[in-house]
Amino acid sequence: MEKCQEKKSVLALQPNPMRLTERHFLEVIAPSEKKLRPARKCYACSLKKNDKGKRIRKETRYFCPDCDVGLCLTPCFKLYHTKLDL
Repeated sequence: MEKCQEKKSVLALQPNPMRLTERHFLEVIAPSEKKLRPARKCYACSLKKNDKGKRIRKETRYFCPDCDVGLCLTPCFKLYHTKLDL
């Protein structure tokens, strides 16, 4: 299955990336033996920068299994799957 997270140059060439046209659902990241409550970096939040120009790092327990990216429940999941340019 095609992954949603692609390089920007590839995204620019595709008129309708999979993340914008397919139907995706959030899932909670499953616990493992090492981590009881695992988290990932939110992809959409990590694109933002703070006042000092550093990227924001926000942990989330949710991810899109089709795209294999961590995303906040709101508003990042909706933004990631509806906006061409984040």
